[in-house]
Amino acid sequence: MQAMMIVESRAKVQKTTITNQLTLPMQCYADQVQLEQVLVNLLVNSCDAVAGCDQREITIESLHSEAGYCRLAVSDSGHGFAAEIIEKLFIPFTTTKEVGLGLG
Repeated sequence: MQAMMIVESRAKVQKTTITNQLTLPMQCYADQVQLEQVLVNLLVNSCDAVAGCDQREITIESLHSEAGYCRLAVSDSGHGFAAEIIEKLFIPFTTTKEVGLGLG
């Protein structure tokens, strides 16, 4: 998975473990470049989320899906979102990062 390779060096520097639990092979009809970019963004966000934690773990896994859909989950050992952010998560450009960092 290219997304893991792209983020791997950053994860090593901050002593973060990325575990790939994807069951292979997974067939998915999607634009590979766009899918890899989404995964890179999620992994970078997870690296940011665990940066201040004692335990720094990120896991990528496939989830059961009905009707033949591909479902991936990226989870981390970060502290999660504050309640006021959860309400705004799907509003474009919502971010918890300082001004000038991240895209939202």
